[in-house]
Parts: sequence; structure tokens; C-alpha cells
Amino acid sequence: MKTALFVESTFEYTTSKFLVNTNCYGAALKSSILQLRGQNVKRIILIDGLFCSSRAVWQRELKLALDHGVQIYGASSMGALRAVELKQYGMIGYGWIFEKYLSGEIVGDDEVCLQYGFVDGKLIKYTYPLVEIRWMFHQNMDSIDPFISRRIIAQLSLVSYLERTHELIQHTFDFYLGNRCSHQLLKDLINGVYDIKKIDANALLNHLY
Repeated sequence: MKTALFVESTFEYTTSKFLVNTNCYGAALKSSILQLRGQNVKRIILIDGLFCSSRAVWQRELKLALDHGVQIYGASSMGALRAVELKQYGMIGYGWIFEKYLSGEIVGDDEVCLQYGFVDGKLIKYTYPLVEIRWMFHQNMDSIDPFISRRIIAQLSLVSYLERTHELIQHTFDFYLGNRCSHQLLKDLINGVYDIKKIDANALLNHLY
């Protein structure tokens, strides 16, 4: 089955090269799906999409593809958002992030956003998605007071995703959790232990391949 995969910031671009009969197109934007017409694509996997630097991939173009019998899966980032919006039309959502948006526990689409770049082909995060912080507290709910977790999430949700830097997160964690606990959590965050976007994306790819 010929597949189009839209992924960029959730995991390294080169990972997709090992997926059979799959072409990677980077992060999706407006008209990305329309441009697949005539290429005999039978399945679309939407992970990443651009929000601010260009116009986002349209719901209408995804629905048009669904109406023409293309299977569309979404997870992690833009994929999770669009899968919630188009679930009634047949788009299939997958993963923890999708479920949280579907249930209404997460509302803001900025929670999956981050600022990033590539240095020598390696993905570098300049800010961290708020969903990673949520997942971190979910994984540590037995050791971190849920009231404190909610306070931290509320505090970080007040700032733009462009401001959720390592320094801001460290300052917030130090204030609410103390230096020792904060240090370990930040170390794990930087090392990708709580990269729920990548976890969800890999789970979807493992499910499909």
C-alpha cells in the first residue's frame, strides 16, 4: 500500500526511510494533501504540521481524501488535532495525545507546539511541548502531588509555546518542586524520556507496519 507520511519535528526525518513503500513529505501545511492527487496514495499518516510559519493543513482537503477512499491516520501533533476534528468522517486517531484531546482534557492546540531546528541534520528542540509536561506528571502521579502538577501546568499554559524553554521550565519546577526533584525531571525531559509525541508516533507506526 503506497503511503504518504508527514513527519518532521516529532522524530528524526531519516527514520521514515526505513518504512516500506512510504514517502515522507516533512511537516504538512495547506495543500499538502491536495498535492498527493494522481500519485496513487492509498494511506496517509499525519504526524506533524506547521502552525505559524505557514497556513495549516486544511480539514477540507483531508476530508476530500477520505471521501475518495484514502485511509488517514493521525497522532502526536497536528495529526491528533485533525483526527479529533475529522473522526466523524473516518479519520483514525491514535495514541495518548489523541485520546486526551478527544476527551476534552486537553483543549489548546498550542500544547503540541514547539520551536525547533536542525543542526547537522539532528533535530534540536528550543522549546518543549506542554503535552510532554502533562505526560511527565502522568507517569509520576504517585510521587508528585497532583495539586502541584496542576499548578505547574496552569502556570506554563499562560505563556506562548515559544517561551516554554528549558530555562523557564527549570525555574517553574524549582519553585514548585525543589531543586533536587526538578533536576532529575529536567534531565529526563531533555533526554527524551517523556517525549510522548514520539511515543505516540512510534506506536502508530508499529501498529501499521
